[in-house]
Amino acid sequence: MTTATMTTGSDANSPLDTLSPEDRVRALIGLWPALNPEVAPPAGVKAPYALALVAGDQGYTVQVTDDGKLSVAVGAPEDPDASVQGQASSLWERLGERGAGHDLDGDARALAWLTDLGGEAPAQTLAD
Repeated sequence: MTTATMTTGSDANSPLDTLSPEDRVRALIGLWPALNPEVAPPAGVKAPYALALVAGDQGYTVQVTDDGKLSVAVGAPEDPDASVQGQASSLWERLGERGAGHDLDGDARALAWLTDLGGEAPAQTLAD
């Protein structure tokens, strides 16, 4: 008799286990606009808002437009309002797994905002 078990993004043998930390971060931030088509920028900041997110050697622009639409693009913005950077594994730990995510640099308010973009269980959402 065979039994099936549910896995989460952090469980062994998860579909996410086949992805590198860079690919996990790329997939997660690509999912943000679908999960949050309309958002406000971090508290106390007016739109438009452009955040430079750097995962290892790859840069991304996470932007909130004047009308509250969230977009993500490859490449850093020319004149970001804030930035967050770190190794992809640390960004995944913080943004995907809701862990400590050590060795991250940048704007603390922006990092908290990015963490909220993934919803309650970002690794599980991505694995599903």
